Amino acid sequence: MQERESLLLNLQEKYSGKSILVVGAGPSCVDMDWKKDIEKYDYVWSCNKFYTFDFEKPVDLAFIGPTVDIKEKAFIDYVRENKTTVLLEGGVTPHRNKDEIKFLMEKFGENVGWVHTRYFSKLGAAARLVVLASALRASTVAFIGLDGSPSEEKHAFEPGKTIKEVKKDSVHNLFRRQYVLFWEYLCLYKNQVYYHNLGQGHPSNLSTDIYAQLYYGDSLKL
Repeated sequence: MQERESLLLNLQEKYSGKSILVVGAGPSCVDMDWKKDIEKYDYVWSCNKFYTFDFEKPVDLAFIGPTVDIKEKAFIDYVRENKTTVLLEGGVTPHRNKDEIKFLMEKFGENVGWVHTRYFSKLGAAARLVVLASALRASTVAFIGLDGSPSEEKHAFEPGKTIKEVKKDSVHNLFRRQYVLFWEYLCLYKNQVYYHNLGQGHPSNLSTDIYAQLYYGDSLKL
């Protein structure tokens, strides 16, 4: 237990005051020109099947959900080669069983940990990574691929991934509301963290007008 606590406590020591780029798998990750500036960030964070994507800079920390095959060679090789910190989220189902936890710890040792943010929503792991970076007192948190509803066709990490049919209007409204709540939560950190929405202006980016009001408008009405 002491080792696990040590890992999580050291995250703030490592990331406080740093600039972090969070990369999700939404359409803006595929369509927008953001990679050319990746070196200006101290660390890159991502999630789930990030190891299938060409980042041009190692992913330093990743949330791993239940859809990831932790025994997949590509995953193991990436994490081992880049010494990526792998975090499992409390509250994400189905939960990993004790044999899977044991496997991860045997493979990656000190680079495995657990986290559960107070913020939790339907927006997925990338949104919770933004919140975690904020809670760890990063100075800048930029993000790309954190766009809209999962009904969008493009998926940066899993090209051709099919999404079950949904009523797009109702899903859009649901996720629009979720983004309002997301930014309302981030306002708690606004005085200490600068946020940069790299997907700004993309047709699928539901943060565009909220971000514009927050950083360029007279007031933000949530």
